Amino acid sequence: MKQVFLSRKGIELKEVPEPLVEKGKVLVKNIYSCVSPGTEITSLNSIKKNTLRKIIEKPQVLKSLISVLKKKGIKSTSGIVSRKLGEYYELGYSSSGIIEEVGEGVKNFSRGDLVACCGGGFASHAEKILVPENLVIKTKRKENLSLYSTVALGSIAMHAVRRSKTSIGETTLVVGLGFIGQITMQILRAAGVEVYGIEPNDDFLEKSKKDGFVNVYSSFEDLSKRISQDVISLGFDSAIITASNKVEDLLNKTFRLCRKKSRVILVGDIDIKINREEIYSKEIEFSISASYGPGRYDSTYEIDGLDYPLEYVRWTLNRNMKSYVNLIDSEKININSLIDNIEPIKNAQQVYSAFERKNRPISALFKYYTKNEIIIKPKIPLIKKKSGITSSAIVGVGGFSKEVIIPNLLKMKTYNSLDYLCVRKPISFLNSTSFYKNINVVNNYNLMLKNKSLDAIFISTRHSDHWQLTKNALLNKKHVFCEKPLCIKANELKEIKSFFIKEKATPVLVTGFNRRFSGCAKILKGFIEKSTSPIFLNYTVNADKLLPNSWIYSREGGGRNIGEACHFYDLILFLINNRYTNIQASSINSDNKNLHKTDNFFVTIKFNNGSVAKLNYTSAGSINDKKEIIEVRNSNETIIMENFQKITLTSKNKKKIIYSSKFPDKGYENQYQSFFYNLKLNKFSISIEEQIQAMNLCFKVEELL
Repeated sequence: MKQVFLSRKGIELKEVPEPLVEKGKVLVKNIYSCVSPGTEITSLNSIKKNTLRKIIEKPQVLKSLISVLKKKGIKSTSGIVSRKLGEYYELGYSSSGIIEEVGEGVKNFSRGDLVACCGGGFASHAEKILVPENLVIKTKRKENLSLYSTVALGSIAMHAVRRSKTSIGETTLVVGLGFIGQITMQILRAAGVEVYGIEPNDDFLEKSKKDGFVNVYSSFEDLSKRISQDVISLGFDSAIITASNKVEDLLNKTFRLCRKKSRVILVGDIDIKINREEIYSKEIEFSISASYGPGRYDSTYEIDGLDYPLEYVRWTLNRNMKSYVNLIDSEKININSLIDNIEPIKNAQQVYSAFERKNRPISALFKYYTKNEIIIKPKIPLIKKKSGITSSAIVGVGGFSKEVIIPNLLKMKTYNSLDYLCVRKPISFLNSTSFYKNINVVNNYNLMLKNKSLDAIFISTRHSDHWQLTKNALLNKKHVFCEKPLCIKANELKEIKSFFIKEKATPVLVTGFNRRFSGCAKILKGFIEKSTSPIFLNYTVNADKLLPNSWIYSREGGGRNIGEACHFYDLILFLINNRYTNIQASSINSDNKNLHKTDNFFVTIKFNNGSVAKLNYTSAGSINDKKEIIEVRNSNETIIMENFQKITLTSKNKKKIIYSSKFPDKGYENQYQSFFYNLKLNKFSISIEEQIQAMNLCFKVEELL
């Protein structure tokens, strides 16, 4: 299928595989999609800036780059930068079309439904799109499909109006009369509000006048001169700023025209420079309107499909979408005049070029599926089996795959041939094919598994998919290397146990517990094995601080204990190599909603031989602390490992460094070599019992937290 992307070259129309339907989502055949003259043109202008300028404008990016450089060195960092610069980006977030296929669990939609869709990364400029249920609404009139394609922009306007708390009879000022500003004015008028507007663009100003808005002006100064003294003396009850241009002192000029205790809502991307006196003296309620309404940027709503109760959240983004479409159907708003141009998707470059001109259009739509267009479905290429070499595929090409798995697997040509990269999204397909030109990129996992020449699958997706993808591969007689965690639910672990009990001649399954394969782990294990007394092991992990809405906390991630701490449980069990008898765990209780129970927790493990291990997992403290420190004590000696870079041994009052490395070595390369070597012997590089034991420890800790 065809889809519009943004690259360093500008706007590009590319052929990519159509998405496959997934649980909780619908596959939509786009008929129209709306070009956002604000967001998308800003992205286009940004991509044209040179790399140095981008870094200067975003100090946080520079800080992050320096951090990566320190941890991984110049070679690895340059590779990351190179990939980022070469990446494509999706465009579009508002469209309309017809449902072609419904995913598992979707109850409110059927094949053939006419729909409107929204959401960046979902409602893209593409012939077919895959959209979560809460970002889709049914529509009634086929003749209005072109108008429905503006649903995201209309919902932004709808949410801003609701945020302004404007009521019938009040007077509202709209600053910026681009597409969203014009829709905002129409919604306000439909609600019985007296509307005024400011817009420096003569063409946009003329459009609003043709739509019956008489109180529109080219500047703040022009408005102040020409409007009635009654309005000036009273001041506006509210103001909605949809402008995105850099008008000097825009906010404060708006505040001056508002009455005491008025409301000012910011929608557009402008510099926020507030004169405190302007807002303080009038006690103005100033707030920012975030996109389409409640639910946006909430993964539990957007991805998981959980709705907010109507009695607590009346106007979610989905309900705003429905409200906007109802206004179109009832003809209380008329946006026909706001659609300047409807072009086939093949003319994408020309459409975007028009927005960069001085006399730019206010909006444009892409139209899909003319009679002459043919959808090309890429086929999965076949591979030839190479004698004595494992043929492998990687499922999920995110950051970890790009930085760790792929580079390591490409090194091991004597063991392995990396033949496939399997991705879900069209954007991932495009980026992968453009960067990994000698590897086949596919998007149909189940079809790929049917290839008899394929031996092994490396799974590096979101955690919630791990066991299902692993199980499918095992049932197709493929060996599996699954990145941690092996699963995120206790019932899945039971299923794994049952699978390996029932299957006599199973393929190999190994979890990516890489730390046990590091040189540091080998030294620590040797120290412990020589100890004649029980040992005390203290493992401190300085965890990264995550945003409250991080996917790690969601159902996809399973939380930090299951999603990451399984690494540390495996290493502890590997080092002590004894049956544990007792577990205690607790977490920091906090009223801070930004802190999750798995951000700061402590686990004590007692073993049958008298040894004790303690894991201190914390996101508190300085980010500059060592990531991981392991301290092991026996009756006479102490050994301390710092960040897989340095090991210090203290014995009989003597202290010496017995291992040192410039960069951390967490055993990635060794674990892959071990995996391939043992495959030849049909052996597990980590026994299935050990993998289950580490994951079982995760679930026991989870119960205690």
